[in-house]
Parts: sequence; C-alpha cells; structure tokens
Amino acid sequence: HDIRTPLNAIIGYTELLKNRKSDPEKIDAYLDKIRVSSEQLLSILNESLEVTRMESGRVNLIESECDLGELFAEVKKSVLPIMKKKSIRFCIDSTGVEHFAVIADFIRIKEILMQLLDNAAKYMNPDGTIKLTIIETEIDMKGYKKYRFIVEDNGIGISEKFQEQLFDPFKRENNTTHSGVLGIGLGLTVVKNFVEMMEGDIAVESELGKGSKFTVSLLLKLQETGEKAQIRSADVVRKHRNSQNRRLLVVEDNEINCEIVEELLKDKGYLVETAANGRIALETVENAKDDYFAAILMDIQMPEMDGYEATRAIRKLENPALAQIPIIALSADILASNKGRAMECGIDACLSKPLDFTLLLEAIEEIAKR
Repeated sequence: HDIRTPLNAIIGYTELLKNRKSDPEKIDAYLDKIRVSSEQLLSILNESLEVTRMESGRVNLIESECDLGELFAEVKKSVLPIMKKKSIRFCIDSTGVEHFAVIADFIRIKEILMQLLDNAAKYMNPDGTIKLTIIETEIDMKGYKKYRFIVEDNGIGISEKFQEQLFDPFKRENNTTHSGVLGIGLGLTVVKNFVEMMEGDIAVESELGKGSKFTVSLLLKLQETGEKAQIRSADVVRKHRNSQNRRLLVVEDNEINCEIVEELLKDKGYLVETAANGRIALETVENAKDDYFAAILMDIQMPEMDGYEATRAIRKLENPALAQIPIIALSADILASNKGRAMECGIDACLSKPLDFTLLLEAIEEIAKR
C-alpha cells in the first residue's frame, strides 16, 4: 500500500498532464505533486535496498578522519527545508563537544541523524520544537571519547507498547492511511543496524502527546595531534581554478540521463560536452587545454571503462592542470560503501540518481571556489 500510493500519484498526475496542456497553473501543481511522490517512493526504495544489503552482509564501515562540526553543518543544511515547511523550531547544541576531529564513518553517522530528525519532523505538529544535542564524555580508554547524539521533540510521542517493536522491520504504530505519513517502517531498522555496526547503542524515551527522545551513543577515536592531523588530502594539492569557467564534461552512457543533465545545465548557462564512456572521457581530457573544463560529471557504471577506472586514469595524467580537474560522481549506486571507494579513486563529490539538481548546482559552485 505504501509503495503503490506514491506510484499511483505519479501515474495519475502524468495522465492528467496530457489533458491539461493549456492550463499552466494546473501543470505546475501536477508537476510539484509528481516530484513529491517520486521523492517519497525513492525514500522507500533506498531504505529497502539498505536493509537488503545489510542482510546479505555487503555493508562495511568506512572510517576516516572527519570533522563533527562539518557533519553538524551538513545535517542542519539538509533538514532546515523540512523544518521550515512545517514551521518547526530547530536547533543544534554542540557546546558539550570539546574534540570535533575524530575517526568515524561520516556518512553513516549523518544518515543516522538525518533519519531520526526526519522522523521527528514527519510526526510533528506545526510550530513544534526539535533539538539535536551532542555531548562528549570521558571514558577509561586512551585516545577515545564517548559521544551521545540526542534528538528530542515535543511531537505526538510513541506508545509504551509500540516502543518494544520500534526497531523491527516493517513495523509502524499507524500506517499511511491513519497517520498520513508515507513509509514502510524501515527507517529505524536501518538506524539501529548502523548503530550496532559501530558498536554503539540507541535508546528511546517517549510519552504519547508529549514527545520523544532518541539517544545514540558511540565510542569514537580522536584524531592524532601534530603533523599527522593535517588535512589527509595533502597527497593532492589543487591549484586555484577559474571560477568563471562554465564548461562541463558530462560522462554518461545512458542517452536519456545524458540528455536530462545536459539540458538542465544548459538552462543554467553552462557549456556542456558529453562522453559516452570513461575511455572517451579520458581521451577528451587528455586532448583538452589547461582549465578548459571546470569540472567532470562522471557516471560510475559504464561500458569499456567505468567511472572508477576513468577517474584513476585522469588523476595519473602528466599535466597537473588536467589531472586535478574536479570530478563529481553521479550514480544510481552511490551508497555508503561505494562513496568510500569513489573517494579513494580521486572523486571529489558523490551525488546519487535520481538526481537532485539543486544539490548538483551547489556541488559545482562549491568546487569552482577551490
């Protein structure tokens, strides 16, 4: 039911569009509803795939040096649109953190916090309050600290009976019909699995009508001080790029995906060249002049030479100006484990398909400033 509901909306509004070509106002409204339903369906699909991967044993932690301050900034940026839409007051309190430089799985911790905050917002009445508090505490283990990530809200709360089933797959206190919130009951299952992978624990306190409090406790290793704590990407020193350069190379073997990205970018004033696979992309870059391309948008799964191979080959080019071109991966298979592999190959940023064009533009502009 929860999968068919957004799918039915997409098919239905698509049919209505065919009969409303002369009514721009209705066309815009239908397109907005198609987008919302598509995002809901994508969320359900992502959670289902993540649980399937966990059950098959294909998920591993990817720990690296990261900055918790950067993590909190990213989380805030991502959830603010959700909070503003429902007039929810939201704040992050990190005053209880002394050490922000840690060794951790940045992506997984972000996904945990995003899921908890998104859940809180979904079941929150307008003008409610949600707070994320992070507290660092001492433990009897040199080089480690305990971090507690606390998500509190004054929303509808969870019954004591259902709290016993809260983290079980496909369990919901009220289905979509009764709650008005789409989902299939996998979000908190994913969260609990991630927390347990990191050998942490998660606890919930809640009361109907008064709100809920989720506490995730993780043991994180501190980064070493001194020279070893310098930016880990010291292996690649990028020169300042011309931020006025508007030429992009789109590497994509699927004609439909390529056309969509190309047209969207051209509408924003970018000059776009395309390559159907990694081998053609490598040849194109090899024969380009310095600073000809501002960035490369690289698909991962392609024939002849995939995105990983192409990126490694580009990074090995003798001309530093070409070897250092920023590369953004665009793939339908950018899950946490693949993001780690992408970064190891020299990819600068990863975005998943279906593409969020706003995030793509932000990534391109951010890279142009480097």
